[in-house]
Amino acid sequence: MFSKLSGRTKTQEIEKPQSFASQLAEATKLFTDAVNKLKNISSGVSKKMEENDAKIKSLSQENIALQELKNKADKQAEQLNRLIQS
Repeated sequence: MFSKLSGRTKTQEIEKPQSFASQLAEATKLFTDAVNKLKNISSGVSKKMEENDAKIKSLSQENIALQELKNKADKQAEQLNRLIQS
């Protein structure tokens, strides 16, 4: 009925849905590519965060060891100071 009103042939009516289908396929590919890029970005950020967490853990362990050395040095300095003052 629509083809009679518009003057289009059956072939033209068939081509139009295929055109929309190809446009939809293109749009789907674009969105899929965008999602994949965003997932790659997220993955990269997660990897960097894990690396940073490892550095933080390493530095925290180093700080614990340094704090122990500082405490020993402070204690020895205090003991020597008492020895000198007596």
